[in-house]
Amino acid sequence: MDLQIIYYGLHGLEALAPYRDSVLRSLCKLVRYERHSANDVLYYTGELSTCWYILLSGSVFIDGSMFLPQSR
Repeated sequence: MDLQIIYYGLHGLEALAPYRDSVLRSLCKLVRYERHSANDVLYYTGELSTCWYILLSGSVFIDGSMFLPQSR
């Protein structure tokens, strides 16, 4: 189930539009799907990042600005 959610989420992102379907399917096998509640802190300023986050739905606040996912 997570693979489908990840695939359709990545497939709809403008930044990944140039990539072939096979590339997206390969990427889906390497990433993991996480769901977070409102007001969860994913990391703090100054922390060393150990991963990337791709916002598929909802919104995120970074330095007081709200960001929404970019879709086609």
